[in-house]
Amino acid sequence: MKKNIFKIKFLATGMIGLFLILAPSVLFAASDLVPDCSTKIDLVTNKFIPHECGFSDLMVLAYNVVHFLIFTLFLPIAAILFAYAGFLFMTAGGSEENVGKARKIFGHVAIGLVVMLCAWLIVKLVLIGLGVQDGFSLLNNVGK
Repeated sequence: MKKNIFKIKFLATGMIGLFLILAPSVLFAASDLVPDCSTKIDLVTNKFIPHECGFSDLMVLAYNVVHFLIFTLFLPIAAILFAYAGFLFMTAGGSEENVGKARKIFGHVAIGLVVMLCAWLIVKLVLIGLGVQDGFSLLNNVGK
């Protein structure tokens, strides 16, 4: 019973610590998720003109969301889980239960990374197929 309470307290402390570590990056990165489509640059006069959001802004939003989820949230969590599984594996001391648990965590995280990177690749290929080029900004080729 005491061992279960210790595990619950340990997990709760870890979750709170993870939240405190990731919260600033999530909040600062979220400000760049939605593309600013309230103004655009008129290439003839070099002045800002108001305009409505279009299809290209929706595509930029899709890319920003997927990129944010993968590289800001999931990769650090995967690294932490890999480290935890490695810790379990190294401290197993011959315990088949802990070795099995560590291998299970390694397998689940690896499968999650593969699925996540496949989702990123699909979004990138769709956007390239729709004509949105590298960087997914329509102003990359201005002046070239």
